[in-house]
Amino acid sequence: MNAFPRISLGFCALMALLASSRESRADSTNRAKGISGGALVGAEAVMLTEAALGVKPTWLYVLGGVVGAGGGGFAGYYLGGSSSPKPPSFVLAGGIALFIPTLIGIVTATQFQPDDTYQQQRSSDDEVPLDARGPRGAQRPTQRALAAAAAAGPEAPAPASPHLELPQVQVAASYSAEELQIHQVRQAPAVHVSLLRGVF
Repeated sequence: MNAFPRISLGFCALMALLASSRESRADSTNRAKGISGGALVGAEAVMLTEAALGVKPTWLYVLGGVVGAGGGGFAGYYLGGSSSPKPPSFVLAGGIALFIPTLIGIVTATQFQPDDTYQQQRSSDDEVPLDARGPRGAQRPTQRALAAAAAAGPEAPAPASPHLELPQVQVAASYSAEELQIHQVRQAPAVHVSLLRGVF
């Protein structure tokens, strides 16, 4: 049996034991929400931080997620013991909402990046482009000549590698000059806040 099903069964058994305590049903529901939400938020906070720092090894994400989930679940247990049901519900909702951004951050940080010295090699079977063949009857350039011409020419800009950027705050004008004239309103500043920005 794999380790993951064992850990999952152990976690479910722990949740069942904690939920079946002698407290009233509402309190046990709040505790379960607090523990689950705290574990999610704790694991996601650690793994998002690792992804932002550019950590590559997978085992560090697993270790960080387990430690974060343990700390978050411990904090969620006490948060679930509060008299109001709102804090555990908000923590659980936050943990669910952060799942996809955490997954995207981890995939972006751990994807394969070739070295800067890597160059794709062309085989001798590659077809010569039509524009390099010239008119009929003209001698076709060799692969070596084409490679030399490509190396001498301007390089195409490299596509941006996938990454996440920090949120940005910008202050801009609310209306264009044309809108000001048409609607006869005063110019007002508008604040633009990007919550998540990235290239994929």
